[in-house]
Amino acid sequence: MEYHRIAFTLLAMKKISLGLLVIWSLGCFVLPGCQKQVDAAATIEQMMKFCSDLKQISFAGQFNLVGASHFAAFNGLNDLDVDASGKVDLTNANNFKYSANLNVSGKSAEGSTRIGAEVRSLPDYNYFKVTDISVPLGLPFSLAADDKWYKIKKSALAEENTLGGNAKSLNDNEIAKIRNLIASANLFVTTQILPEEVVNNFTSYHFEAKINPAGLGSFLENLTAITHDKTTINIPYLVKLAESSSYDLWITKKNFGLVKLKITSLNNNEADLPNFKLELNLSQFNSPVEVKLPAAVTSDFSLEKFFGISLNNL
Repeated sequence: MEYHRIAFTLLAMKKISLGLLVIWSLGCFVLPGCQKQVDAAATIEQMMKFCSDLKQISFAGQFNLVGASHFAAFNGLNDLDVDASGKVDLTNANNFKYSANLNVSGKSAEGSTRIGAEVRSLPDYNYFKVTDISVPLGLPFSLAADDKWYKIKKSALAEENTLGGNAKSLNDNEIAKIRNLIASANLFVTTQILPEEVVNNFTSYHFEAKINPAGLGSFLENLTAITHDKTTINIPYLVKLAESSSYDLWITKKNFGLVKLKITSLNNNEADLPNFKLELNLSQFNSPVEVKLPAAVTSDFSLEKFFGISLNNL
């Protein structure tokens, strides 16, 4: 009898132990306090280092602006929607190459406007062709979607618009300093750690974040100091805009690349700040990028004539 009681007791203890083990195991997967938490700050720090060393990248994204546009090229257009995709080669930062497909739509007092274009940028010229266009009668657009390529010379003297003229060149030392500045930048403060996701075929961490205004201000001040008079930055305005926005960051677990970025800026009470949403997907990190010269190109073209307005502030 005593033997059976002991055996029963041992069996009961075994069942209880197994039950506790199961509960503990489930808790470690379900309860946030039990599972291993990623160090968000360290992950974002590694992401900034990864970004600082990027040479090539592909992108695809959408930009949605609510209300009036502050861009000179789209003066008078409201509720802009921009879809863009392309690839960039930053191996030579002074003569970087890129190709992009752009589709822009918006509304104005005259009606709806839609413009599509393919753009290629090579060391000496920017090339573009209009792939789609629909504008209200009377607006000053002189091109059609006729599959013709136009070129705009990159020259320090071509100051009539930013798309045609180069920014003042940076030397190798300045470029190295900028890369180091990006690597050490402290721009984000994590507000929430969300479940991991597979984004663009990468298993990725997902963080909600806000901007670190002190870190961004310091970054922009140092950037201005490095480039001297080669860049013009309205630091207070950019910090104010960034501070009013929320951020979602998707960072790959494998190499800490920023594979997706989402920015939401809803400033209904700030007249000088735009309301917009931006979603950007990044891929093919440091993969070879080929930007080909178009086969047939017309002569140089003035974007000022195309838009019918001055593009000094584009």
